[in-house]
Amino acid sequence: MGYVDRLGARLHVTQAAAPAHQTLADWLKSKRSKLGPDRALLGGELGAQHLGLNVVAATATIHVRTWDASTLKALQLAPSPRGPITVRRIFGDLNADPDRPQLADPLLLRAELLAIPDERLDACRAELAARVTSMLSRR
Repeated sequence: MGYVDRLGARLHVTQAAAPAHQTLADWLKSKRSKLGPDRALLGGELGAQHLGLNVVAATATIHVRTWDASTLKALQLAPSPRGPITVRRIFGDLNADPDRPQLADPLLLRAELLAIPDERLDACRAELAARVTSMLSRR
């Protein structure tokens, strides 16, 4: 599965967790201003949930433009080897959803969801495939 096995592994920075008192959705509400193509993009299950797909996120991917000690602090994340949040470096310049600049591109979201072996994501993957096909046919 090219992206996850090859590129995703090279871009992986750390696993993290939101503060213990916050759900992923609550954490996102408090961090929206920290997201955007110049800083960080939201991906994975939480990105799909934010996109309006029918899923309650158990995990998230955050794609960061730069990575240093202040990044986790700015996002209020704690390093956690088994945490539900995967932090990856952004690659290239066209990773943001053109219509929702806080989110990763729908094609990238779909690649991330394809790598999660969870039947509850089947409908989301199918919906994202349809959206990506429609988006590509408009270009």
